[in-house]
Amino acid sequence: MRAMDCECGRHLEAPDDEALVEQARRHVDEDHPEMHLSDEEIRGLVSDRVYTQGDEGEGGLDKRAPSGA
Repeated sequence: MRAMDCECGRHLEAPDDEALVEQARRHVDEDHPEMHLSDEEIRGLVSDRVYTQGDEGEGGLDKRAPSGA
């Protein structure tokens, strides 16, 4: 599971980065419309903040690594 945390405290998670980008887009549009972020800016934020949520075999710890790491 891929996840990220917004600076506002909202936790977002999705099965893959593309779905996480879609969730981030909705979150920004609904909760931060004043930011006026483009799709490319949303992708950049997700890329910078995404991590793999380790829920199996990782002792319950998050592996905070960018995709592809």
